[in-house]
Amino acid sequence: MTEKQSLALITSMIQEAKGNIGDNSIFYLLWGWLTILASVVQFVCFQIDFEYYYIGWVVLMPLGGIASAFLGARQKKKGATGPLASTMKYLWGATTLCILLFIANGFAMGWSSAYMALTAVIGLATFVSGSILKFTPLKIGAWFAWAMAGVSLYVPFEYASLLIAATMVVSYLIPGYLLKRAHA
Repeated sequence: MTEKQSLALITSMIQEAKGNIGDNSIFYLLWGWLTILASVVQFVCFQIDFEYYYIGWVVLMPLGGIASAFLGARQKKKGATGPLASTMKYLWGATTLCILLFIANGFAMGWSSAYMALTAVIGLATFVSGSILKFTPLKIGAWFAWAMAGVSLYVPFEYASLLIAATMVVSYLIPGYLLKRAHA
């Protein structure tokens, strides 16, 4: 394979992945909106002194998991495969595992620290995704997520959920809608 052919292959793989991710922008939008809703529900529950302030997370996140599994199975039938698509699948699978571990240890770590870690790992996966796809809005979203992760350590816990909501707007919704528009 010549240097020119190798470059053409790499370029086509990146374009394929961008197309697949554009088609899959539904995942950024789904998780962005669900996380924002759960965050706002938590904040409101704190304001009204509702004991089960985490109810939005308990209800919405499993629903998101079910919806993602359904949407993922549907996308698989469309044949969205390739080396970069596999890389993205592994990246987000590992990110999901880290998120679940942080949640499982939230009580022991303290929720402020757990929220910081969750936001930071989301920033990491978003940055790597944006770098692989050469999609600047995802990288900007990642930098915003990291900034919010740092800020979350210095605000009262009840406001940390609003930082998570803001993170989702910048790191998931804006890039998700831009990807959807670019690949419509």
